Amino acid sequence: MPIVSTGNSYTNLLTSTMEMIVPGLQDNIFDDLPLWKKLNSRGGVRKNGSGESIQYSVEYAQQTQQKSYSGYDILDTTPHEFMMRTIYNWKEYATPITISGIDKAKNSGSKTKILDLLGEKASNATSSLRDDLSVDTYGAGTENDSKVIVGLQGLVADTPTTGTVGSLDSSVYTWWRNQYTNSAGSFAGGGLGYMRTMYNKCTFGSKQPDMLVTTQDVHEFYEGSLQPQARFASTDEADGGFITLLFKRKPVFFDRDCGSGRMYFLNLDHLRLDILGGFDFKTTPFVTPADQDVAIAQLMFKGALTTGNRRMHGVITGITA
Repeated sequence: MPIVSTGNSYTNLLTSTMEMIVPGLQDNIFDDLPLWKKLNSRGGVRKNGSGESIQYSVEYAQQTQQKSYSGYDILDTTPHEFMMRTIYNWKEYATPITISGIDKAKNSGSKTKILDLLGEKASNATSSLRDDLSVDTYGAGTENDSKVIVGLQGLVADTPTTGTVGSLDSSVYTWWRNQYTNSAGSFAGGGLGYMRTMYNKCTFGSKQPDMLVTTQDVHEFYEGSLQPQARFASTDEADGGFITLLFKRKPVFFDRDCGSGRMYFLNLDHLRLDILGGFDFKTTPFVTPADQDVAIAQLMFKGALTTGNRRMHGVITGITA
């Protein structure tokens, strides 16, 4: 609903064209997207995807025929199956950008135009779609009849012993399960111990978690446990510009879209945001319906959050104060 003040109704048009307004549209709605920024800084966002789906060839078993032998012993030459394929489908998002002919004309004067109304509409649509995608990044992928991307609650599930992820049934393929600890309870009572254990569960030789992401509450529980010897990471570009705490020299940060009471341990070598080529927030051409003086375009995103190795990731759930 428009805000009424000084006798004027401040619709989109009036906000961008009337009176003396501080230059620039002030963002009071949209959050930064910490996980996406971190993924992008590590090369985990791939924008030129193609093909019917996203597929990984996964190695899941060691050969068992190897043995020592002597002389004329019979050697086992049974064929060995050790590879499978996991498949993720592309997910589609769109949001409209519209402007009426009269609004476009009123906003075209150089003396009265403070903001480019159409440009601000496009910027607002982009931020809105990014925020929705950020929410879905932490979801299970089952929302809206499973038309959304599979988020962390799917890829790094609270209960990974059941459910199908990337076309593979976790109840059948035990190797296709992430690490997990449910109902951790009080952080003050054992949070650091749970974190150490989960970090080690997700460690395979030199392969270790790259980052820990959690809620604001849990982040503050962790920060409180470190005072007054808290260690903070720098806010350089590699960390996406965020001030982060450290755990075993790895960044710990919070994201407002992370599910309540959860802390994720993620290996960024095995987490990827794939974007179908040409649909990284692509704006379609504006069209005008035959019976309306309106220009309409769609801002579109087509992609998926994927992993080819779930065991490298972990989650602790049910964390309280």
